[in-house]
Amino acid sequence: MEKYFEVSSDLFDKYNRIYLYGAGYICKWFIGNFELNYIKKYITAILVTDLKENPKEIFGIPVIKYSDTIITSEDALIITIEYFEELETQLKKELMCDIFSFNQIVPYGIGIDSLSIVKWNIEINDYYKKQKENDLLFKYVEIETINRCNGECSFCPVNVNEPQRKYKKMSIDLFKKIINELADIRYDGLLALFSNNEPFLDDRIYEFAEYAREKLPDAYIYLYTNGTMLDENKIKKIINSLDFIQIDNYYPNEEKRLNIKKIEEYLKLSGNIKKYNYFEVDKDAIRLSRGGNSPNSGVKYTLNAACCLPLVQLVIRPDGKVSLCCNDALGEHTMGDISNNTILDVWFSSKYKSYRDAIMKSRKNIENCKYCNYIDRRDVWGKGKMG
Repeated sequence: MEKYFEVSSDLFDKYNRIYLYGAGYICKWFIGNFELNYIKKYITAILVTDLKENPKEIFGIPVIKYSDTIITSEDALIITIEYFEELETQLKKELMCDIFSFNQIVPYGIGIDSLSIVKWNIEINDYYKKQKENDLLFKYVEIETINRCNGECSFCPVNVNEPQRKYKKMSIDLFKKIINELADIRYDGLLALFSNNEPFLDDRIYEFAEYAREKLPDAYIYLYTNGTMLDENKIKKIINSLDFIQIDNYYPNEEKRLNIKKIEEYLKLSGNIKKYNYFEVDKDAIRLSRGGNSPNSGVKYTLNAACCLPLVQLVIRPDGKVSLCCNDALGEHTMGDISNNTILDVWFSSKYKSYRDAIMKSRKNIENCKYCNYIDRRDVWGKGKMG
């Protein structure tokens, strides 16, 4: 038996009967976090104040009137409405049973509260419908010019200690083809000159950034680097072509800090960059599951959450093949090939559309999405910003 959140079974087994209070969209979302036969085994009924305003059942679970229900100290009640605080206070005065809010039962453990996820689901689903109706374009483009990283981060599926992808380096002609096609549509969204790689391993990154800046003056061009290959001279060569650079230092030591300090001082003095971030990060931290491929995450649950990435993000590998998203680090799902098709042909292809349809129904429909705990609405209605 597979369920989305195993953490809840120990809790459920404690009680004689479990009731949900509230039959709206949060109730439906809450139930959707569990395999249906599993949750129906535990939930006795859904309580409401007025039967006239509500359905007779939800997913086969009966909806009954709260005032007609006898709730004992051996039962539990889970409030599944948005503004639960006042109701929770009232019910605790009336009842002797344990009372929980929905976001206590379905914890995500990734710094995002359950209510935000419910709201984002609605927003992403609305955008999905609008995209299907209007053929909306991507807002985020990632170009991986070389598929190598020199990092040893244990949370990353492409770190140097993991089995390596077949070596590929993007041709200059292919890079220019991509940029020229973006220029043809006057692309003004975000352009990342990296994906699942260390961009400074490609010694052409400076020329690529300069070409992209010249052809796409209105695009927001940026990159992330682990800083291991970075020095003041390299920053000087690339800085005028970027809007944003982020340095993630996974190996902090005094020598590295002094080097980064010089770079930081230069960036402040140059005044040529709008945004600069520097982070020291534990290379062995447990972070997002990266499409279920993160070596150290161990995630074995499926989020009941929509994903916006296939709706707004285009990720291009060095050979021109397009990945499902940035979390498809190993390129296990190919949406098309820009080396012999146009960007627009790939983006609006039937294959891409079928993947979008599948993931919007459930993450379980795509193997790599099944255990991916990435959740973000990526500002689907806006243009997008970094930093």
